[in-house]
Amino acid sequence: MYFCLTCQTTHHLQETKALKLFRTGFRTFPDGEQLPLGVCMKRLEQELASNKKVS
Repeated sequence: MYFCLTCQTTHHLQETKALKLFRTGFRTFPDGEQLPLGVCMKRLEQELASNKKVS
């Protein structure tokens, strides 16, 4: 499981593949749980859409 920097939610690695997973950073929740920070495929889709608009 990781915390997505793009959509600000947690994802299970089995459900969705992380585009990038930053093992040096963690999100700490109020209950003390820590999850690695990452970027989900939604970020890739946004970047591809931006590149198409610019071209």
